[in-house]
Amino acid sequence: VKTPEEFRQHVSGVLSYLGASASLRSRGIFLGAANALAVPMARLLPIFETLLEELDAARRGVCAFVDGFTGVRKTSAEYRLLSHFGLRRVYVGLESGHDPLLAFVRKPGTAADAAETVRAIKSAGVQAGVIVMIGLGGAQFYFSDLVEVPSASYPAMVADAQIRPLDGGERRQQQDRIRAGLRFAAAPPQFATYDIREFTY
Repeated sequence: VKTPEEFRQHVSGVLSYLGASASLRSRGIFLGAANALAVPMARLLPIFETLLEELDAARRGVCAFVDGFTGVRKTSAEYRLLSHFGLRRVYVGLESGHDPLLAFVRKPGTAADAAETVRAIKSAGVQAGVIVMIGLGGAQFYFSDLVEVPSASYPAMVADAQIRPLDGGERRQQQDRIRAGLRFAAAPPQFATYDIREFTY
């Protein structure tokens, strides 16, 4: 996490790099990091103050990630305060709504924690997008397209547990079953595919 001065220098560097084209990028600001909003408020507020002052965050709007388990540590009032600095949407990494699978991949919380995080965000008037992974648990589990990194511990965990990975057709079927099982009081939300390979530089 950058100090306030480091972050201000970073923003200045980005603006310098973009030059006049910065004015064309008015669709919003993404606060990069896999779990940016897990940062304690005392360190997060100066970052949002910089976004407000340097990038007109209140007009452009800010989006960020938080995982569903540390996101619950912030209250609705804290998310509302961040909304005054421009926070418009939070993408919550649920990964799976199946607690045994969350435990298997060593996530630090439960689906109920993630639901509480989403409730806090939405009650603050901020939009929430929930991210789930298709194929995370292979054929053994129900939920969650996973891109494996050879150096990560996940492939070894799967091999040890003798979990058969899903093929492309099985993943699509799983995705269709999950969508069919969702129920909403109002109109259904939008669905979008997020492929981490598109964001690897």
